[in-house]
Amino acid sequence: LLTAGNIIEWEKIQKGEVKSKPEIIDLQSAILENIYFFKHIAARKNITVISLVDNMLKVKADREQFDFIMRNLISNGIKFTPEGGNVDISAKVSGETLRIFIEDDGMGIPDKAMELLFDPEIHYSSPGTNNERGNGYGLFTIIKHIELQGGRIRIESEPNSGTKVSFSLPMADDEMQTDNFTE
Repeated sequence: LLTAGNIIEWEKIQKGEVKSKPEIIDLQSAILENIYFFKHIAARKNITVISLVDNMLKVKADREQFDFIMRNLISNGIKFTPEGGNVDISAKVSGETLRIFIEDDGMGIPDKAMELLFDPEIHYSSPGTNNERGNGYGLFTIIKHIELQGGRIRIESEPNSGTKVSFSLPMADDEMQTDNFTE
């Protein structure tokens, strides 16, 4: 499911066909919907996916692109976490920006692979803990979607100790929230 979507999104980005249509997103609600999308996959590996996100946080982002980002990052967290592990999602406000964290206690990313992850020509992919496969298009596409929202991504990882991916998005300002309710 995600593999075909990643290739299609990557092609659209390459052609300049992806535009951002920002709207106010209730962060907790959106994250819970994306976690639910993976309920059965996580259950098969006995992985707990938890949202620790405050219910008052709102971001300004394109909802389809936000869902694409979250689904790929949650999918990767599950893919690279062994049975019985955890994937935690949290958020932290920093000025007018919100940083969203997806942290797993999985196998981590080797240093050499970290260098390849951000190269759009390579499409690096490695098998998951149950030999799950990918195509390497997801991360590049995630990065571009985050950049379209005015955000940035950061990946921290230690082999055999897990990975923490975080990305920033603009907070929804009061004016946008007022406009949203008056339409």
